[in-house]
Amino acid sequence: MDHRLLVPVDFSQISVNAVNYALGLAPAFNCGVVLLHVVDDEEYKQKGEREMEKFLAQFETDISIKTFVIPGNLFEDIAKAAELLEVYMVVMGTSGLKGLQYLFGSHALRIVTSASAPFLITQEQPPRPKIETIVVPVDLASEDKHILSLALQSARLFDAKIHLFVAHHTDEFSRNNTYRNEKFAHRYLDDHNIHYTTIHAEGKNSFDKEILEYADLVSADMIAVVNHKE
Repeated sequence: MDHRLLVPVDFSQISVNAVNYALGLAPAFNCGVVLLHVVDDEEYKQKGEREMEKFLAQFETDISIKTFVIPGNLFEDIAKAAELLEVYMVVMGTSGLKGLQYLFGSHALRIVTSASAPFLITQEQPPRPKIETIVVPVDLASEDKHILSLALQSARLFDAKIHLFVAHHTDEFSRNNTYRNEKFAHRYLDDHNIHYTTIHAEGKNSFDKEILEYADLVSADMIAVVNHKE
């Protein structure tokens, strides 16, 4: 069996949650799960392997799990492992961070930025590992178009519905750019026969906050976003 879901672990409860989420997703991908722990130096590798063995023992599952403990740099080696293993996705937990601005200000940003594989970043206590509702923000940046491909694949894989959440802008230039991106999203999803809904933000709060409020409103299972390196 291919092991195409990668979960970086530090043996915390947050890592446990991320592993359980990956194990729940694995049947949809028809794949196994790889657990990766990165230690600072070779001298800590044996200790890490002992901790990994204890960590692994708590998961009762029929899903195949492989483990790796390697010395190196956390930010670089997760990306390298994802590329080497040709993983479908990296599933990673955050340390109880809330809100997009906190997520993208955390160490998670450096890891996501350095990798080409898509990341599914779970909350401290993630919901059931089933993806039925996906919120896709639509704003100014042309790079946002790239997320549609992953959202489309996820919608097909999990038979999920996509909600396009379109930013509100008052100036004509920003409004026109966002409008073009919205129409591109409509054409792209229509061409691939994907069911979707389009909602426009009211602009009463920041776009980030309105995304999260809407995601709560529709009980979204995923918010699909592009990481802009700048």
